[in-house]
Amino acid sequence: MENVSLYNIDDLHGIINSNLLERKKAAQTIMSMIKGEVSEFKHWVNLLEVVPVISALNTKASSIKKDTMSSLKRKLSDLSHHEVKVINKHIDSIVNQLLKDPIKHIKGLASSLDSEKEIDLFMKIFNIEGTIKEHQNRRTEGLQS
Repeated sequence: MENVSLYNIDDLHGIINSNLLERKKAAQTIMSMIKGEVSEFKHWVNLLEVVPVISALNTKASSIKKDTMSSLKRKLSDLSHHEVKVINKHIDSIVNQLLKDPIKHIKGLASSLDSEKEIDLFMKIFNIEGTIKEHQNRRTEGLQS
């Protein structure tokens, strides 16, 4: 008969084996994707540990900037709105440049297994332990309410 093929059990075994190989290849690809995603997730979880440290550092920097701007406005009361804006922008730039490397370093510590002592030293160097404790207390109070 035309356009009709006869297959036996041996032919089907070949097709099954071919499909099985393709599924195994796909499974290996998926397993490597899963390993990559798990690795990224672990890194993200580790970063959560240092988020309060980074937040405290940014809070301290913001407070210093605010105090500096207040002092400048008092001492230079004849500054125009534009001049204040320019000074503010430059102070932001200085603060960002100064904090860039320390923040990068603390994020690197997050993925290190034995980083607790280094993180503590980092907090002491920048004198932000109190700020972190305040954030933790506020968070705890918010959860209890």
